[in-house]
Amino acid sequence: MPAVAEGEAGVRVRYVALCGSDLKLYAGTYKAPHTYPVVLGHEWVGEIERLTPAAAAAGWKMGETVTGDCSIFCGDCAGCAKDPNHCLTIEKRGITRDGGCAQHIALPCRHLHRCPGGADSKPYTLTEPISVAVQGILNRVPHERLGAARNALIAGCGGIGISALLALLGFEIPSITIVDPVAAKTALVSSFRLGNVVTAAEWPAYGSFDLIVEASGSPESLKRAMSLAATRGTIVCLGHQGAVELNCGALIQKSLTIVGSIGSSGGFDQAIEIIQAHADLVARMITRIVPLSQAEAFFRDELHCGVNVKVLINLDA
Repeated sequence: MPAVAEGEAGVRVRYVALCGSDLKLYAGTYKAPHTYPVVLGHEWVGEIERLTPAAAAAGWKMGETVTGDCSIFCGDCAGCAKDPNHCLTIEKRGITRDGGCAQHIALPCRHLHRCPGGADSKPYTLTEPISVAVQGILNRVPHERLGAARNALIAGCGGIGISALLALLGFEIPSITIVDPVAAKTALVSSFRLGNVVTAAEWPAYGSFDLIVEASGSPESLKRAMSLAATRGTIVCLGHQGAVELNCGALIQKSLTIVGSIGSSGGFDQAIEIIQAHADLVARMITRIVPLSQAEAFFRDELHCGVNVKVLINLDA
């Protein structure tokens, strides 16, 4: 049981979701700052089980369902004044600091977010990846531009790509295409039966998209996005990118806007609202639940299978 400092809450974690960062950390191929040894887990849900007097005075209650920020930000520096994802002393839970894949954790209450109570808390395990989409799209692109989009394209049908789709549903974009070569993933999106959404295994050969969300992390994907973007189109980069050679002629000739975004802090409250509005779709993003007793074998034998959208570890089983 970790010690709970003043202003913190002790949380009993129920579920942890895995993402591409976890896969790379396990494989030893993660390129961004990280620390070993480390307890994985930056997408999780649980209940408050211990409170300090200051946390109780701030209105937190025992038994509340909560999730938490991946970013550990100070809230006081010049970076935080602009965006907590750019805190000058930022650390990442589950990446540079121990994360949520433990039955008991303690963290500052300013990093906690309340989730609506109910019998099934599993969908709220995905609050963090949906927050990535909220932060990159809804908090960075003017809403009037999103509302005016006639068509959109999402590259990547993993957790972030589908989260981007959910974030865009409120804008009633007439046509949204989501592209991924893995048939199981596009089949999942097709099962949502959204009238304005089509799936494809390959990029369109031609087109003119007002909004493109790059959520695959592929350099080639970003190049294709620039060729298919409409005049005065917007490209949002959510996939992790290294060095990419781009056609700046297209950038200028089309008057494109390219938006980069990192992190999820600032998007949690809206993400929770999206989960409330589309709980059935979010629940379907969970394509595998692994009991804690089988987690070691899963990491060893199945982590790289590539067909799952979101895998949850059940810390109670």
